Amino acid sequence: MIIVFAAGVIGLARLAVHVTRQDQELETANRPGAGIIVRSELIQIWLPQTLTELAQGQPRFRVVRTHDELQRFLELEDREDLWYALTTRGFQVNGEFVDITLIRRPYDDALHFGELPDILAMAAGNRPRHADADISIASVQIIAQELLNCEPRAVMAELVAQCHQAPDSRRCRKGPVKQF
Repeated sequence: MIIVFAAGVIGLARLAVHVTRQDQELETANRPGAGIIVRSELIQIWLPQTLTELAQGQPRFRVVRTHDELQRFLELEDREDLWYALTTRGFQVNGEFVDITLIRRPYDDALHFGELPDILAMAAGNRPRHADADISIASVQIIAQELLNCEPRAVMAELVAQCHQAPDSRRCRKGPVKQF
């Protein structure tokens, strides 16, 4: 008799928990429209010093017009492993947003070479010529040379976290180029 009574109490307790969970507000990730991006914008460009020097037209750099020329340039600089990153903010249907950081390896990535001239123009303080979207609101951050030899995902996770934890919330927003 006691076992039947205890089983009934446990069953009712589980039913009560289940019913109250249904009444709770949906989690952000489960809200209707979460994950559906309706608009996106480039908010940060993370460049190594080598690419910023190329962008600013330093005398030792020549103009790079094709991916093959970029590969030759990087080979001469012994920078075939060079990478840069872009942080894009995607605005969702439900009013939330998500920031996504993409890592690019220009030596190996001919597919995204077309975006590089616009990014370099931004780094030099010029308006991009061929950008499909307005990327002029993006801030340009310089990645310290010693960080380029580390694993890019780990470096970017740390740099993005530093931006979000910065006491001055404008530190990683549009403005002068910052050295990280």
